[in-house]
Amino acid sequence: MMDKKAFRKRLKAVRAAYRPDWLAEESGKVCRHLAAWEQFEKASTVMGYLAFGNEVNIDWILQIALEKGKRVFVPFVPNGEKCAMQAVELLCLDDICTGRFDIRTVNTNSFADPQTIKLVLTPGLSFTKQGDRMGLGKGYYDAFFAGAAQALRIGVTLTPQLVDEMPIEEHDQKVDFLVTECGIIACR
Repeated sequence: MMDKKAFRKRLKAVRAAYRPDWLAEESGKVCRHLAAWEQFEKASTVMGYLAFGNEVNIDWILQIALEKGKRVFVPFVPNGEKCAMQAVELLCLDDICTGRFDIRTVNTNSFADPQTIKLVLTPGLSFTKQGDRMGLGKGYYDAFFAGAAQALRIGVTLTPQLVDEMPIEEHDQKVDFLVTECGIIACR
């Protein structure tokens, strides 16, 4: 098994090769699976993310959640080296701006207690069907999940990013379900 650094490099190359038109089409399929899923329908509070680079774009499902009256949150990383990721409220897609690391975010002071969030849509470089997740290496989601144990964790990915195994460490947090362009997968 390769080390995490080599593994990340390989999966970044996979994701970087996605054509924009293909990625948009597959992102739409992912969002349609989420919109039809009972767990999404039941969740009153949803934390999503604002796609960066060639991540699956879930803006459409965030808009659907807002239209259904759900409280919607997205990641916010304050300035500072060892700051934890916070959940900032998204009231409207027009409120999106560019934040730290050129990642899209929302400029507001309305933050959620992680323990109040019911469902977290989580990006990643790679996932296994057992729920292992490889992110970009900053540990923001691992730390966030540790404070949001009640939240249903949904890995959002495409099938080229699914692997049989990956290098993991004790602190790495798993997801409960995966959603891909092909449907929903229960991890454990």
